[in-house]
Amino acid sequence: MIRVKLKLGEGDLLTGFHSVNAEFTNQQGDLFCNIRGSLPAKPEIQDCYNNWHQLYIFLLDNSRIEMVEEEYFSNFSTGDFSTYRESLKQHINDWFDSQEFKKIKEGLLSETNKNDPIEIILETEDNMIRRLPLHLWDFIEKVHPHCEIAFNKPDWTRRQISKTPFGQVRILGILGDASDITLEKDEEQLNKLQSRARVEPKIEPEPTIEKFSHLLWARTGWDLLYFAGHSFRQGNNGVIKLNQNEYLSIKELKNGLQQAIRKGLQIAIFNSCDGLGLAQDLQDLHIPVVIVMREPVPDYVAHEFIRYFLDAFSQNDDVSIYKAMREARERLFETVERQKNQTNEDKYPCASWLPIMFVNPAVPSPTWKDLRNDSPPINWWNALNRAFVASFICTTLVMGMRSLGLLEGWEFKTYDLMMSQRHLLM
Repeated sequence: MIRVKLKLGEGDLLTGFHSVNAEFTNQQGDLFCNIRGSLPAKPEIQDCYNNWHQLYIFLLDNSRIEMVEEEYFSNFSTGDFSTYRESLKQHINDWFDSQEFKKIKEGLLSETNKNDPIEIILETEDNMIRRLPLHLWDFIEKVHPHCEIAFNKPDWTRRQISKTPFGQVRILGILGDASDITLEKDEEQLNKLQSRARVEPKIEPEPTIEKFSHLLWARTGWDLLYFAGHSFRQGNNGVIKLNQNEYLSIKELKNGLQQAIRKGLQIAIFNSCDGLGLAQDLQDLHIPVVIVMREPVPDYVAHEFIRYFLDAFSQNDDVSIYKAMREARERLFETVERQKNQTNEDKYPCASWLPIMFVNPAVPSPTWKDLRNDSPPINWWNALNRAFVASFICTTLVMGMRSLGLLEGWEFKTYDLMMSQRHLLM
């Protein structure tokens, strides 16, 4: 496995990123290559994304998407959507093919192998970059079949994380307000995991704020937090709707989430609309992995994504979360394309663009085996008891043999040897 961290530094699409740094590390975390470059200004990407986004909102079933503003509903032709989609993909590839980025691109090709898993972590504070479907970059989509991209903020730190109880994957599933959406399939997917070995899901439909907070403080901790329901941006922050009457921001759960992280929480999945604000707040807590949806998401897409992701991640102990993300995204794309070909209707446009992953680069990407914690905890009390018993048995055995004279011959021989060597010590 090779991890490539692309640090974009300061800048944006309008001015360019003038100090891009690519760090290559191996599976042991050793840095073996460092390349500097830059990315030019590319305002066409931002313009194209804005046009695509307005049409995306327009094409969705508006009754199921919250927080839709009237300004989105302009007189667009739906035929323009595929044009903007393809243009955005082309602009992204042109950007990474720029002369200023050439040295880094050549390093990516020369320092990596097609058969090796590659984790690309793009470090940036620019929210527009996070909104872009950068997995459409040819290096990821076509050149390296085992490559996936994640994002992180420049400010991060390593948190001390305890392990949850030995041999169990503990999942906390929060099903929020279900108005105008269906959450039964989310519950079904989490319950399916229980049929597999050593998975313990706790599913809580429409909890109160107090109940949610209490669950986060659970003494045994959680490995994975899953939320399904309504969410939206409020300024720069993300807000979730727990039930018909209560809304909650991540910052309001800060203490409970920090406690959950200390006790073993490694993955948070918010399978809800417009989750970038949620991801921003969760990253501030330095949780190892956060998965959200970039844009408003139809029910069907949310259900299919979590089904494919959990299947890929949980059925093989050693599959990395990067590989599981790529497989889920590709299967989602194929499913939607089949439906489009059968009905001649694009009901779920660009569904595979929606999932996005954020990681804490100080923590190795977890596998299902890591969540299950196959290394049993050390019971120091039992260890001390065993040491005491072993010491007692050995001492009793030696004293018994001496009392029976069984060691007398060896003792005399040792004494004679010491006396014969005494002159060497004088």
